[in-house]
Amino acid sequence: MKSLQGACTVLLLFTLIFSNSFDSCAQGKCLNDQKALLLQLNQSLISVYRDPDHPFIFSSKRDSWRLNTDCCSWDGIGCDSSGRVISLDLSGEHLVGGLNSTSSLFSLQNLERLSLADNHFEVTSAPIPSGLDQLPNLNYLNMSESGFIGQIPIDISRLTSLVILDLSSVYYTQELHLIIKDPDLETLTRNLTGLRQLLLDSVRISERGNKWCRSLSSSLPNLQVLSLEGCELSGPLDSSLLRLQSLRVLRLSGNHISSVFPNLCHEATQLQVLDLSNNNLSGSIPPCLGSIESLTVLNLRGNNFHGIIPDTFPKTCNMIALDLNRNKLEGQLPRSLTNCKMLKVLDLGNNQLAGTFPYWLKSMSQLRVLVLRSNKFHGAWGNQGANYNFSALQIIDVSSNNFSGALSKDLFSSLKTMMVKEDKEAQGNQENQNSDNDTSYYHQTVTVTSEGLNLELMKVETIFTCIDFSNNEFEGEIPESIADLTSLRILNFSGNALTGPIPSTFGNLTNMESLDLSRNKLTGEIPSQLAALSFLSFLNLSFNNLEGKIPSGNQIQTFGPSSFEGNDGLCGFPLPKICSSSIIESPQN
Repeated sequence: MKSLQGACTVLLLFTLIFSNSFDSCAQGKCLNDQKALLLQLNQSLISVYRDPDHPFIFSSKRDSWRLNTDCCSWDGIGCDSSGRVISLDLSGEHLVGGLNSTSSLFSLQNLERLSLADNHFEVTSAPIPSGLDQLPNLNYLNMSESGFIGQIPIDISRLTSLVILDLSSVYYTQELHLIIKDPDLETLTRNLTGLRQLLLDSVRISERGNKWCRSLSSSLPNLQVLSLEGCELSGPLDSSLLRLQSLRVLRLSGNHISSVFPNLCHEATQLQVLDLSNNNLSGSIPPCLGSIESLTVLNLRGNNFHGIIPDTFPKTCNMIALDLNRNKLEGQLPRSLTNCKMLKVLDLGNNQLAGTFPYWLKSMSQLRVLVLRSNKFHGAWGNQGANYNFSALQIIDVSSNNFSGALSKDLFSSLKTMMVKEDKEAQGNQENQNSDNDTSYYHQTVTVTSEGLNLELMKVETIFTCIDFSNNEFEGEIPESIADLTSLRILNFSGNALTGPIPSTFGNLTNMESLDLSRNKLTGEIPSQLAALSFLSFLNLSFNNLEGKIPSGNQIQTFGPSSFEGNDGLCGFPLPKICSSSIIESPQN
């Protein structure tokens, strides 16, 4: 990560992940006609690098496609017991040029699974190929992030065996996107009655009002996962969606939806993930939403909800992530949140919530992310720190409130996860575990403020850590216990009234990437140990009362004068003030 400063706002948000594993149990020996079709297909496919001037090496599945080997053992190929090809995975092959209706691909008529995901067909403005209806046995079709553009063809409506259809894309532009217009959504889905998962993120759907609700509910009675993020949908949600009684995941983020039907809470008894973020929803949050026992993720961020957060979380609460960021909510945090023992992410930033710090959240032993920034919280933290037990916290952001008093050393001592050295293998195992449950359909996003700009990270890594206490009224010295947080990446104490020296033990924070202590009343010299922080890419010590020579070191010398300005007693590079001989000869320097 480059130039990450201070404020971390978690917008939690979890994303649709589909397994691209193509199991081939009990495979037979490849039939010659199947091998011939695959070799012919391979000859017709074109792979390119995104930037021809800077090619990078990548391993292609098709490197194993050789004439003298069994095609059922080739990468990306799965066969049935008779040797017929039933699964084909061409994801991530850097394909361009598109496919025409005469491609040998469409002669593999036993195909049950096909993935063309993560390719670059947009380079040649290729549409989804016609001819898919020649593959009547397809039950899995994944063209996500493939780069296809234009109208989705009628052929897909004839794939009556489909169980999973993913045409989604994270990247959307005015010119490069898929369209559902003619045929419309109702026509495309009318015959797909066995569909359980439909993902059309960033597909432009031309439907008046909420007609799209009725189109889906009348055609797809078995739907379990519906993701229509950023599809330019409008109007209120129609109650016809309640017919989808098997629905577990509903993601409608980034549209123009204006209201939610009142019976959602009572009818959606299987719902586990509800993401209505970044719409035009207003009014009060329905009290019954928090009481849906099956719900694990509730994301309502970026709307216009007002009033209080309903105090209706049941004792059987299964919530893992709650994101209400960027609304107009007020009042205090509901105590019934403590019933949500499995809560990992709580983002209530950018509202008008009030009260003192909710130290009672310590009972949530799995809480990883706590964001209370830009509210009206107030008061000293006092001796409550002795009760803190936030051992799992990776991110705590309480910036831009009215907190006061000394920083609690006991709070920082309780942050056990930040004391653990990074284990990337453990991180990978964690992510693999997450992909096996329904929370894998939600993806976490972190927004951090760097040099006045909001930078958005697509997910919260297992090892990402951040503390942001900026723009409050904290005073006193910086606790030495922070130096024990050896995996900490971002620390922001700017805009407070902190005094005393910068602890020399900050040299222990070897993973630190961003440190902002600006606009305080810190005194003394800059510890030479800061110069040894090799990952530090952002440093701001400006507008304090620091003095002495700025330490020398490969990393600290890369920062400009703005990192040190406003400290009249500082001298040496990169400031124009030259140090006197007495300062140069001081013990520290």
